[in-house]
Parts: sequence; C-alpha cells; structure tokens
Amino acid sequence: GGEGLKIAHVEKSKLTSASKRKQDEDRLKEDAKLYEGCQGVVIMVNPTKEWTFSYAKDLMPGIPSGLEVLVIGNFRDQFEQWVTQRLTMQHVIASGGANLHYCECCLANMYGMPAVESFLSICLQSQKMLAAHAEITKLSESVDETLSNMKEMSKKQNY
Repeated sequence: GGEGLKIAHVEKSKLTSASKRKQDEDRLKEDAKLYEGCQGVVIMVNPTKEWTFSYAKDLMPGIPSGLEVLVIGNFRDQFEQWVTQRLTMQHVIASGGANLHYCECCLANMYGMPAVESFLSICLQSQKMLAAHAEITKLSESVDETLSNMKEMSKKQNY
C-alpha cells in the first residue's frame, strides 16, 4: 500500500540509527532492480519544497553508475519562491559524475523541454552505441573463428 501524500523527507545522512541505515541499504539494493533495462533516469525536483531535493539526493546513490541521470528543477516560473538554491543543486549534480545532468524547466509553459529532449536523445544514442558495440564484438569473434578455420584448413591441404 501507499504511504499517502509525502510532505517531508529526512536525509539518510541525518539518520543516526545503525539499524535504520542497514534498512536503507537493503532498500537501495531492492531499488536497483527498478533500474534493470533502463537507459536513463529522470528525477524531477520542486525547488519550492526543500525536501524534494533532499529526497533526490538520497535516490542518486541507488542508481547504477552506468545510467544517465537528469535532475530537473521544475517550477522555473516560480524562481523567486525557490527554497533550494540553483547553485546548491548545480554543486551536487557537478560532484556526482559525468553521467549526472541538471536542467531547469517549467511544465506550465514548456520552458526547458529542449534540454529534456536532448537528455532523452543521449539515452537513445547510448543504447544504439551499446547495440553497435555488441554487434562489433560478435563480428570480431566471427572473423577470428574464420581465420582460425582458414589456418587449420591450410595445414591440412595436400595437393
């Protein structure tokens, strides 16, 4: 069952109980199953509510390192009401690695959607690159096998 509307979040780093941390680690392992087969993850944050970014920071360590991640700061049209500052979010994102990205948007007027579209394109292109790499590996193995067969046949030739 659902927990209802979430209106607060306590960062894991602020928890003191060792058993609570162990529970959270177990939950992260279970959450990793959610990402199987994914090429990218989108995390939307409402900067007018600090807990949403706190929650996003707790989600990030559970995301497999090879996945592209986009953190979206929504409600750009309400920038003056943001309690989570842009620089704070950008600093966390920048320290998270090359596959962690940030953009701001406003779903009310579609501001920022080209950046989201670019992110989705990155995920698609990465998937295509993985497929191409797998095909190249398969072809390379086929060439190696053919060369080996050719050498074996050359040894057995007798005119």
